[in-house]
Amino acid sequence: MTETNWSHLWPKGKRAAFALSFDYDGETWFLQDPEPVSMSHARYAAQVGVPLLLEMLKREGLRTTFFVPLWTAQHHPDVIRAITGSGHEIGCHGDRHERLTELSLDQERDILRRSLDGLEALSGMRPVGYRAPYWKLSAHTLDLLREHGFRYSSNMMDHIVPYIHAGGPGDPLVELPVHWILDDAPFFNYPNRPIRSPREVLEIWNAEFLGLRARGGLCIVTCHPQLSARPSRVDMVRELVRFVRGHADVWCATLAEVADYWRSIGGGADRAMVVMA
Repeated sequence: MTETNWSHLWPKGKRAAFALSFDYDGETWFLQDPEPVSMSHARYAAQVGVPLLLEMLKREGLRTTFFVPLWTAQHHPDVIRAITGSGHEIGCHGDRHERLTELSLDQERDILRRSLDGLEALSGMRPVGYRAPYWKLSAHTLDLLREHGFRYSSNMMDHIVPYIHAGGPGDPLVELPVHWILDDAPFFNYPNRPIRSPREVLEIWNAEFLGLRARGGLCIVTCHPQLSARPSRVDMVRELVRFVRGHADVWCATLAEVADYWRSIGGGADRAMVVMA
């Protein structure tokens, strides 16, 4: 029978883990049809949203992970330097938020290489983590991540604790699972969906966090600055952080820290089902 509680896998004194992450897509959502109002909606992230988030995170003393498309980083280099200068992690997230399933192997490889080099040049931090645009991988993505020295992927939705991707060359690639229930887009991405109240979303996220904590899981919340950095929603994210922090037995970390810990215990292969094809 598959194990259903993984509390014993985490660092001593901790029964679960929490990581706050941001997909800072910016204008890449609208590059195929750069209509002025849509582009202004996306620019909010650079002009107001990320600064509001960085202020809040500094007050709360929480370090997080920002996944950034190369195009966004190149067009808002000051924002990227502000993110890493505040102690947050930078991860790769494509170039123009393209769909990997529509790319050739060489195109995908080229985007990974340019993203790594470009983000390192702009931020002073070489990314070790990867999140695919739209959370959709090609048949080549995992092998390309190993080829380029990534330490983790944060894309799959098939578990509630990290695991090691089996097979392939190079060092072990850790998967840090996510899920749409802990993403802000299903709740706030109008006009594609109805707008939900911050209070309702906070209630959903708090409940999912508690469910994961009870089972020793990893709770990764994914926000987009142009959505969750509206003033009322920044307050929502702050309340989530405080709620999580109210549980002393939960480890709050960046995604790179979680991945490195999982690698340090060998993926926990002797204690849980954490090596997957």
